[in-house]
Amino acid sequence: GFLELLDAVARDVGLSGKNVQPDEAVHGPQVSYLPVRVDVTGSFTAVHEFLRRVESLPRLARAQRLEMTGDEEHPGELSASVMMRVYFRPS
Repeated sequence: GFLELLDAVARDVGLSGKNVQPDEAVHGPQVSYLPVRVDVTGSFTAVHEFLRRVESLPRLARAQRLEMTGDEEHPGELSASVMMRVYFRPS
């Protein structure tokens, strides 16, 4: 569910080259989280809107690290890598 929402948000804001890589879940006594790396390409405005929308989704997700690099061949376009945590209650 949540990974499909990430895909929909990325498309809606105009990002391309999306690659989502979930890692092993980290379990705590009351709350667990799934580390997820998302790589996208697009304008700074699109990356900003993507992060804003993801952090507004019903499932609690927070960006932990953001790395952006410019593309000299395509001015105004960035490659962004976002490490985020998607929180959930253990079952």
